[in-house]
Amino acid sequence: MLNMRKIFENFKVSALMTFSILVLSSCNKDFPNLLKEDYGSTDVSISKNKVLLVVVDGLRGEVLTDLEPENLRVIARNALYTNSSLADYATENFTQAIGLANLFTGVHPDVHKVSSDLGSIDLQAAPTFVTRLKANDSEFTSEAYTTSAVVSSTLLKDVDKKEVVINDIEVVNKTKSTIATTESSLVISHLSNPYVIGEANSYETNDIKYVEAIGQLDVQVGELINALKSRTNYANENWVVILTSSIGGEITADQSNTDNTVFGKSIQNTFTYFYSPKFGRKYIAKPSTKTIPFSGAGMRLLYSTDGVQAMAARLDDASKLNIAGNESATITFFFKQNVIDQVNNYPALFMKRPKFDDGAVPGWQVLMSGGKAELGHNGSGKKLVTKLINDGKWHVVTAIIDRTNNRSKIYTDGELSDETNAGTSNLTNTFPLMFGRHPGSEYNTGDFTVCNFQFYNIAFSDEDVRKYSGLAMVKPDNSPYYNNLQGYWPMYNDNGKAVLTDVSGKAGNMTIINKSSWSTFDELVPFIIPDINESTFKLVPNLIDIPLFIYQWFGVLPQEQWQLKGQAWTPPYKVFEY
Repeated sequence: MLNMRKIFENFKVSALMTFSILVLSSCNKDFPNLLKEDYGSTDVSISKNKVLLVVVDGLRGEVLTDLEPENLRVIARNALYTNSSLADYATENFTQAIGLANLFTGVHPDVHKVSSDLGSIDLQAAPTFVTRLKANDSEFTSEAYTTSAVVSSTLLKDVDKKEVVINDIEVVNKTKSTIATTESSLVISHLSNPYVIGEANSYETNDIKYVEAIGQLDVQVGELINALKSRTNYANENWVVILTSSIGGEITADQSNTDNTVFGKSIQNTFTYFYSPKFGRKYIAKPSTKTIPFSGAGMRLLYSTDGVQAMAARLDDASKLNIAGNESATITFFFKQNVIDQVNNYPALFMKRPKFDDGAVPGWQVLMSGGKAELGHNGSGKKLVTKLINDGKWHVVTAIIDRTNNRSKIYTDGELSDETNAGTSNLTNTFPLMFGRHPGSEYNTGDFTVCNFQFYNIAFSDEDVRKYSGLAMVKPDNSPYYNNLQGYWPMYNDNGKAVLTDVSGKAGNMTIINKSSWSTFDELVPFIIPDINESTFKLVPNLIDIPLFIYQWFGVLPQEQWQLKGQAWTPPYKVFEY
């Protein structure tokens, strides 16, 4: 296997040989701390606050952890920084355009309206931070360089001096030239080469071309910092350099990665550095989502001890959750067998028919059989079973009736377990949906916990099952199929109530009958994605935080009507003793 760290080191040596001794020496020692040299005697007022914003497309933050580029490593000594920042935590189908819009407006797509094309941005509802700074101060000026014409015409629309150039080399050269003499308060340098190389090859840490692109970027960052510190009046100015990426890059899934949250999505993994020689070092680590437990309560079906009085719940409206001959459906639920390795003979979990295997009456059912969950319905080629799920662990079971493709399928923890023809039989009847013990059934074994039952009026794809079936709480902001729910009973907070609450509001609450038995749980479960509060994602910088930091740097107080979604980050100023 290639030693990519060695290749990266060799690249740095060959690239740096083309630069002057000044550049070489700056890479091997801290950038000068001007605050320490002239602390307290210079006029560093808000009017002299300045920002150099370097935006990089296609740079995964974690690749910097792997490669440790020299200039970024040195910058980190005087920076608030992270390699685990997020491009967006609230958008499912994330794109480069969304990342750039988030960065320049400080709001999410629900406000700026960008999806895949920056041309769709609503700059009336979501003005850029450049627009707002100019409105706040008529003397505020800015300059920017980019390789993207659409970025120039949209996000940089109100920049005083801007230019679209052919490549990143030209962007950096133009930026250095501007830095040397500019009187502007804001300079923006938009670099795209890592994205171009990543899309043409890959974003993997072992991709030589991508690694070389990161090496080139690191050298360019060093050049920009050197240009900045060479300004004649730099000692009397208060510059902050903000380095960030608008988007990460898709990589091959790491089988050892069990983080199913946005922190596990490489395309939304970015880097963020707030650098100034006046800052100390402060690293912001990624929070551990692997230690967030799946917790709540679920129906406990104690057939072995409660017998005919085992817990059950009935839906009052029998017309709900029928499946006509031309209709598709997806059923998902969480399941745990409480007695390890026990094999049971057909205890019911969920039934929409008078009794199981009643071919005379159309309908569908999910039972336990031989340590596996079993889906049965009229017209299918056979009954479908999951893999063994009687191991005392939580599992996610998903059953699909896909009329369009004539397939019925069942999945275990997101993986396909069995399939057959779906047929075209009408599964409509006048019997209400039942959870748990079914009247007239003879089974008397089994001890199970079930919860998070979902019924959709569409057939999920294999990819949909993998991405969404493990959601511990389905919500409008984490599933594109929320509006397709026809009934949804999480059950987590129904312990002690007389009903199971339908949070979709479409099928209705289910009435609990027989004994009310519940299991509570607080466990780490690999496939299940706990309902993580958005505050967890705000423990690291997000792109929407960048405008707020810039406003803060220029002493501008954001107004409530701006509807900014970001949060402020306090620079780690050094404290000196005399």
